Amino acid sequence: MRVDFILNEEPLSFDVNSNEPLNFTLSEINSKSARIASCRKGICGKCIVLEKNKNEILFSCLTPAFTLNNANIITPSFFYSLRSSSYIKLSYSDVGVFPCEECLQNKTLLFDWIVNYFENRKLSVVNTIDTGFFSFHDDDIDTFDQSPESIVADNKELILSMAKTIRCNCLTDYDTLKVVERAIIRKRRANV
Repeated sequence: MRVDFILNEEPLSFDVNSNEPLNFTLSEINSKSARIASCRKGICGKCIVLEKNKNEILFSCLTPAFTLNNANIITPSFFYSLRSSSYIKLSYSDVGVFPCEECLQNKTLLFDWIVNYFENRKLSVVNTIDTGFFSFHDDDIDTFDQSPESIVADNKELILSMAKTIRCNCLTDYDTLKVVERAIIRKRRANV
């Protein structure tokens, strides 16, 4: 089956078997992507990629390649090489913790996805009399910015569950939350 997709900003057309996982396809295209390791069970998270059109993190070992027709795939190694990843790398330095070499690129992509998740949604007040009622909206009406500290404190469990997509103990939960908080601060400063 012929699949057309974008891989690391380059359009590709590739023949795939109907049940071939994406990580096999990416390994075959080795010149366009670093080799993608995986447990082949969706457990380790070392095979993650970002599907940019849907803003989804995918386990490439579980995702059939044929389902990604017209997708826009970003691999961790490619993202890590981009200037846009620098705010995450600087956040590691700010906090004084670094992921292990084995998952550094993957966690950098994952942290960027987590930060974008919280920065791109708008928290708006539904009931203006009682500001205890909130709803998430994509529009800018009646929105307010939460501080990075509030975002992390209010969404601690969600952030940690998102970060556990990659099963590596190189960062503690505390370190993970500090990196996310610092990355939100750095991203906001860069966008000002």
